[in-house]
Amino acid sequence: LIIFLTIAVGLVLLLVLIFGIGGDNNQKKTDKPAANTPAVLTDYITPDSKMVLTIDGTINGDDIHRSIRITVDHNNRELEVIQGYQNNVIQRNTFINNMNAYDSFVHALQRTGFGKVRKTNDTDIRGVCATGQRYTFEVYDDGKNVSRTWSATCTKGTSMAMSPQVLALFKAQITGYGELTKTVNLAAL
Repeated sequence: LIIFLTIAVGLVLLLVLIFGIGGDNNQKKTDKPAANTPAVLTDYITPDSKMVLTIDGTINGDDIHRSIRITVDHNNRELEVIQGYQNNVIQRNTFINNMNAYDSFVHALQRTGFGKVRKTNDTDIRGVCATGQRYTFEVYDDGKNVSRTWSATCTKGTSMAMSPQVLALFKAQITGYGELTKTVNLAAL
């Protein structure tokens, strides 16, 4: 009986070693970071990636609340004006882009610290800087959010990005940004 049990346990261990049953070997490994981890932006200059900036206005009533979202990928540069807190897009302007322009844009963003995470205990953006603006910086790859950081006009948040430079870079991607957003009020009324 002891010999039989020893052989059975030995076979089970051998199967575990050979096939990795119950181990981490069956999990898909990836070199890309999960959301809220530092992103090396230049790793995401691909046809499946996009960079997103959301400027969220003063916390106020749903009917008057506005946000601006700018999305840039290798094919398009898009400006969306959002009404309320349920992402109701009330204006969309799209412009064509190309891989060389996207490459330059992403390299410039990389130099601002876009995608780099600052260590802080205040990681929840909800309710932050109620009378100011909140900025969300996101990197998507293959439809998945691989980095999401934020800052605000009254606090640093989780982003190490230089917010004024990031804002300028994104706004410069939208032809006629000032004219397209002149009626959008992100401040308190």
